[in-house]
Amino acid sequence: MAQWKVLRNRSGFTLLEVMLVCAVLILLASITVPMATDAVDSHRLKASADRVRGAFAEARNRAIRSGNEVAFYCQPGFRTYFVSPFDPLAKTQLPNLPDEENFANGSSDLRSNVLEVGVRFAGEQISQDSRSSGSGSSDVPGYQRILFYPDGTVQSARLYLSNEIGDVLRVELRGLTGTTTVSDYLDISEIE
Repeated sequence: MAQWKVLRNRSGFTLLEVMLVCAVLILLASITVPMATDAVDSHRLKASADRVRGAFAEARNRAIRSGNEVAFYCQPGFRTYFVSPFDPLAKTQLPNLPDEENFANGSSDLRSNVLEVGVRFAGEQISQDSRSSGSGSSDVPGYQRILFYPDGTVQSARLYLSNEIGDVLRVELRGLTGTTTVSDYLDISEIE
């Protein structure tokens, strides 16, 4: 009997080859996922600084157009802020703001008046001027206030925003010009 050699076409992978490819993919994922997460956190911090700059511009424009003082309120340690007309003789009403817990778990879709997820107001330095010193501290409990005046000037202020990985940005508001600048990344220890 003649022996027939049967040549078989190999179609498939061995278990060792599949395990090796999986190990390489896991290694690549363990390197790239933290880098992507850090990039997302940094983007959220910059986007939050842009939101604050926009709210400052809105407050200044409203004060100039209306001829009345307008205030920017922010809640230290949290994500909420709002812009409202300011009257030293009347109590400012807190607007409809999203609940922190509902916003954190995604059940709130209200995106105005809050910083990006994972970003909070980490500190503030608000200078008192002759016009703001008579009005005392903030009229909304738990919030800090920055006043914008009808002549285009504002209270000088520095707000610090931080994210969950420890990055910090300073949003600075200049009193005479009302211009806003955002710093490069700071160390968390630079918050005074």
